[in-house]
Amino acid sequence: MSDKLCAGLINENYEYALSGDLGTYCKCMVTGRSCLAKEIGDPDERSSQFFSRAKCSISKDKLKNCPLYGASADVFKQVLLDRSKHELEEKLKELR
Repeated sequence: MSDKLCAGLINENYEYALSGDLGTYCKCMVTGRSCLAKEIGDPDERSSQFFSRAKCSISKDKLKNCPLYGASADVFKQVLLDRSKHELEEKLKELR
């Protein structure tokens, strides 16, 4: 793997933001959902009574539970390609 924790992570952002905005960060490119290893917290206690601020982090221990843990970017590309082909075939079957 490269210096990234996971080749399948998209929209990575590990900076502080409003808590409600963190749902769009650190998603899995295969599922389109938040990474299973994503954790949201406020380790520096930057929240106030008016604003809830936090940041994303990826738990290396939780990341090991992912079925594609350690997979290369090429593996993720192939998974996405295979899924796209399957979805296209299903749609074409519906048209027949």
